Amino acid sequence: MPFFFSRPVGSVVCLCFCLGISASATPKLTPAVAGPYRVSGSRIFDAHGEEYLLRGTRLAPVTGAASDLTGAPGEFGPLSATTIVTIRQRVNMNTVRLPLDAAQYLDRKAYRDIARTVAETSNRLELLVVLEASTDSPAFWTALAKDFRDNPNVFFALPRNLSSGKSRRAFEVIRNAGAAQPVVVGVRDLRGRNLVVEVEPKYAARPEDLAKFARLAESVPVLADGMDPEFFTGSAECRAFPEDPASAAELLEKRLAFFDEHKISWTISSFQPGRMISDYRYLIGTRLEGGWGCGGKRDLAVGIGVAVLSHLWDTSPTGLFPVNCMLGGFAVARGAVVSTYGRTLADRLEQHRPGEYPTQLGGVSIRITDSKGVARLAPMLYAGGGWAIISFVVPDESALGPAAVTIVRDDGSQTEGRIVVTDLGPGLWTKNAESRGEVNGRVTQRFDNGEVREFDATACDAHGCRTVPIPVSEHVKTTVRMLGTGFRFTKANPRIQVMIGGRSVPVLSFGPAASSEPGQDPFNDQLTVEIPADLKGAGEVDLWFTVDGVLSNVVRLNIGA
Repeated sequence: MPFFFSRPVGSVVCLCFCLGISASATPKLTPAVAGPYRVSGSRIFDAHGEEYLLRGTRLAPVTGAASDLTGAPGEFGPLSATTIVTIRQRVNMNTVRLPLDAAQYLDRKAYRDIARTVAETSNRLELLVVLEASTDSPAFWTALAKDFRDNPNVFFALPRNLSSGKSRRAFEVIRNAGAAQPVVVGVRDLRGRNLVVEVEPKYAARPEDLAKFARLAESVPVLADGMDPEFFTGSAECRAFPEDPASAAELLEKRLAFFDEHKISWTISSFQPGRMISDYRYLIGTRLEGGWGCGGKRDLAVGIGVAVLSHLWDTSPTGLFPVNCMLGGFAVARGAVVSTYGRTLADRLEQHRPGEYPTQLGGVSIRITDSKGVARLAPMLYAGGGWAIISFVVPDESALGPAAVTIVRDDGSQTEGRIVVTDLGPGLWTKNAESRGEVNGRVTQRFDNGEVREFDATACDAHGCRTVPIPVSEHVKTTVRMLGTGFRFTKANPRIQVMIGGRSVPVLSFGPAASSEPGQDPFNDQLTVEIPADLKGAGEVDLWFTVDGVLSNVVRLNIGA
């Protein structure tokens, strides 16, 4: 069962995280990045004075190639905003580790630029960044500390295998360069301000080692790293991992729950194919059910991705899960579209007709019971037969807070999942129905001579979709109107910021799309922005926005010459 799957052409169905949530649980989002951070006693505190536990994974190493950000043909870049936002919104993490090559960092400006772009993008997408390298080079740590000393949302991580003396010298180099952020070290006798001790819990280690880490966490902040079972290798880690998938998932859950109980931060495995995910195209989470060996050819679909995500969302991989159609999490906006996945849902495939929004499709209905105990039938958009997607709209009248989503079948049987109803869960539709990639937008250009041109920002054919270059110049006012869902119920004077290619652009309008427009669905919202002329020639760029601090999905736009 993958994280995401495709929708039938013409239906309103999003790709989603395929995980179930227990009927009694209320899903919670991990705290977003909020530096500067300080260490006090055995805890890390953010700028609000709240305790901050790192929950994250390791990004692919920075290579310095353009493909770090753009990806191979047909894929998203391993360090692209799309990959990064998946870690935050869909996997529910709040931290990424960014491996750097010291020699390239010192020698190549292009390499440093990519590293800075990835760090800043991760911060903007609500993630703390731990900058790491396998060196004690004073020149490198001086340069890195000077470059990032003004960024409150990064940590520095020294190699775990450094001696106490070398760790002390590298730590002093960072401080002498003016960087006051927390430093992660692998030795336990180092003393200094804002220090975090890193440990590496091995599956092949003795059980009593975990107890030692818990005792250590009573006096200093502890960050546990690694914990990848190294499937398809001959390593001791692979041999120590249970061969039975259910036992393996139980072991991982117990370990992460142990860290939670003892206030131990953790970063686990890496967000790379064959580890947390199987690919950079659909970012499909790896699973344990396929089985593995400790040798032979690696199966990129096998790994701990879904098991880790299940822990972070307090979910069950085999239950029913309704998720935000755009963001993939369990916080969904009233009036917005939700995708639900699970076993034996509808009797047959059926989708709504244009302009009609029935409360029954495919032999099932969706009942939303909100936090005040009021139950309402939801307008339905699509029902897939068997183990497939059902899409529906959260009723506008739903009370905010935890809510039950119940699928009621014609035979009277029911299946229940949980969501959290909010006012905001903003996202933009994409042409490929994946809530990522090429945006569904309409470009309008007004020329000095009064001429007006309109065209779609994305073109699709039998081979897929592609962004259409939008020519911009100082003599043409260029706007893009994009359709989305989940951002109509804002407070008075909402704060909205739209980022295109890393910079903020003017917002002309947003809110519910006009119902008078031909083919318009009542759940659609719209966002219209102006593209500044100085973005000319930027090429394919990322676009995302926030409304009152709530982050949208990431989509793609093409700014031509």
